[in-house]
Amino acid sequence: MERPTARREPEVGVPFDVILADLPGDLVADVDVSFSATGKAAYVVPAFQSGDGSVRARFAPPHEGRFDYATSSLEPLLDGIHGDLEARPYGGENQLYKHGRIRVASSGRTLEHGDGSPFLWIGDTWWMGLGTRLRWPDEFGLLLADRVDKGFSLVQIVAGPLPDFSATPEGIWHPQQANEAGWPWDKGWARLNPHFFDRADLRIAALVDAGIVPCIVGMWGYYLTVMGTDRVRRHWRNLVARYAAFPVVFCVAGEVNHPGPSDGGDPTDRSARQLEQVATWGRMIHEVRSLDPFQNPVTAHPAHPDARRCLIDPSGLDINMIQTSHWSFHAPSPDESREMTEELGLSRPIRLGFQGAVALTAEAVAEIPAMPVVNGEPSYEGIMGGNWQDVQRFLFWTGMLSGLAGFTYGADGIWQMASAREPFSSTVSRWGTSTWQEAMHYPGGRQVGLGRQILEQFKWWDLRPLDVPRASQANRLNPFAASTEDFALYYLPSGLLDDKLRGMRGLPIDVSTVRPSMARFIDPRTTRDYPIGPVEPDSDGVWRPPTPPSREDWLLVVESEPGRD
Repeated sequence: MERPTARREPEVGVPFDVILADLPGDLVADVDVSFSATGKAAYVVPAFQSGDGSVRARFAPPHEGRFDYATSSLEPLLDGIHGDLEARPYGGENQLYKHGRIRVASSGRTLEHGDGSPFLWIGDTWWMGLGTRLRWPDEFGLLLADRVDKGFSLVQIVAGPLPDFSATPEGIWHPQQANEAGWPWDKGWARLNPHFFDRADLRIAALVDAGIVPCIVGMWGYYLTVMGTDRVRRHWRNLVARYAAFPVVFCVAGEVNHPGPSDGGDPTDRSARQLEQVATWGRMIHEVRSLDPFQNPVTAHPAHPDARRCLIDPSGLDINMIQTSHWSFHAPSPDESREMTEELGLSRPIRLGFQGAVALTAEAVAEIPAMPVVNGEPSYEGIMGGNWQDVQRFLFWTGMLSGLAGFTYGADGIWQMASAREPFSSTVSRWGTSTWQEAMHYPGGRQVGLGRQILEQFKWWDLRPLDVPRASQANRLNPFAASTEDFALYYLPSGLLDDKLRGMRGLPIDVSTVRPSMARFIDPRTTRDYPIGPVEPDSDGVWRPPTPPSREDWLLVVESEPGRD
């Protein structure tokens, strides 16, 4: 797997390193590099210093032809360096380079590539995937190949201080926060460690080379009050310099509104830290956008409910990320829920479990103006000894048919990269004892990937959540259905669930918008079709579907029959 520096000829859209100079010491002053083509707007990228001392600018030519570049810096040795390069058309087969980086679609509801082809966010959670418990290159390559095979299109990965470590010297400088070259910052926050990021470069490039979009999370949110705003800015400048040329999504921080593991201190102080966080991370979104000439989408990961509502200034967001919690069939006790509500400073009681996930998704999707909504942290499979594949299917299908633009699966063992060789050593809490070697085979991961296969049978990007008249819904919370002009797709949850969560299972449905029609069941565990045949509605266009093949969850498709008027 090549590093960007190994690519000798610039190709359109592909990251390419321009080596500007070699320094005997640290890069002190910022260096900006302007790449320009005749008659086109300039692309100004921040430079970075590699571990070998070289100062580099990483650029992805947006089109073929000649580009001139020039540096600007307060450092005399690095100011006024000039050069040029010639970009040729991309000649490979990588879909991320053939179709272009990710952006918000014109509908404001989904994501697409630069050429307008749709992008379906099916993510996997590798928060700690840049560390040594997932060895480079063999173990990293093994897990990556598995996720590509299962159908994932994106990986969420932290390129900085990690979650589930206390914001104390014991946690910050814990050995499991490091990779083969040490911590992201030298101990004591004296300076960024370029050797750490040189190693990270290999892994980020490998994800993209495999057709996976990295969603790069800068750090966990509570480190802001430890590092200070200036170091956070320095950290993000380095990340943009190294990774903006790749087709990525930038996530400014994880759990931006969580003040960190409780230290038993003054609650007033924790509240003040939280306010500082949500204010600063909102401003940081704008700073990341201003640094990135390629305009990769920017988001933020919330503790609860969603990024748009927990930031003081969410105006810089491209994608609204939600976290629906790690509770599913059951919710925590009232006392525990009250503690979480107070800890996050929420204005109304926290809502967890399946009902909370359904409500939060619907509210986030309905916010105006429209913005793509992604569930960035649902219940992880295996966490706390539960949340297995049936939970994953429910959260995926109810979310996607309620208007989500994407869904990020998570598995206990993979998110923290607990290894059979080296268990995870959190300084905060242990959510489970699985290893990534075990968790990569969990059936829920395969079934979320199959969800992508099923959705891609249709024009999924045109789907709109279906509003079923309340009289037809009995006491149900949501129909879990979406439609276009050509088809309607219904998720029929398991008979195990409370009646409020059964969608349209057992109820008549209005099929007047897709008549004359054919229907079929799809098994979300296998993608296998079970034909039903012609739909025969009554005079009002209402049809009562047959009983599904079993009391498990199923998908029901009603679609216009080809060749019939």
